[in-house]
Amino acid sequence: MKKTNRKQPTTVGPLDSKVMRDKAKKATRKTITSLVLQLFKKDPKISSKEMIEKVKRDFPKSHFQLTHYSWFRHQIIRKGKYNLPSSVVSAMKG
Repeated sequence: MKKTNRKQPTTVGPLDSKVMRDKAKKATRKTITSLVLQLFKKDPKISSKEMIEKVKRDFPKSHFQLTHYSWFRHQIIRKGKYNLPSSVVSAMKG
């Protein structure tokens, strides 16, 4: 008969629950693109510096930089990609 390696259930302490909450927040944003779009929806006039800081906070190994910020803005404003509401796009233009 084979032995199976089953992990014993562990209890969740206060520190573990905080870590789990943080992971749950990040789990809603699985990609940098989804985070960038969420940030533009929340504040269409977000500065590149703010966005870079927020992306690097959630994705520390990312090489997100000014050129990426500019590329996303161009794709949204000029090419109409990502289907953001027109109110967000017009606010980004102004």
